Amino acid sequence: MKRIILLAVILTLYTTAVTYAGTKREIRIAYIVKQSKLNEEQQKKVMPVLKEFLENLSVNKKRYEVIKDKYKAADDAGKLTPKQAEELMKGKFLKDEKELALRRQYFPRLKGIVGAVKAREIIKLSDDKLNKK
Repeated sequence: MKRIILLAVILTLYTTAVTYAGTKREIRIAYIVKQSKLNEEQQKKVMPVLKEFLENLSVNKKRYEVIKDKYKAADDAGKLTPKQAEELMKGKFLKDEKELALRRQYFPRLKGIVGAVKAREIIKLSDDKLNKK
């Protein structure tokens, strides 16, 4: 009987964990929404905009990661050529410029939904590093 109860509890916990475990982006969105203390109506309006914003940030970051990965071995060994170093820096500059452009693009959209203070907070929270476990 104890085994059946234990099995039922484990199954329930597992099902709950699987149900509530989302993608990293969903976890990040939930974190941002919670920290911003948005009401239910604001949450419904902000979530699609926030998803789009985070997706665009991710795509931009991945473009730079490709360049970075290309020269990782040489960089780690301290043997970058001048051309490689320049390509890495240009890639970083482009990533940073695009990120700034995205922030400028999405701030007014978020501001229209939740006001300037909350929109700033949401943009700021999008930079937070969540603990990786």
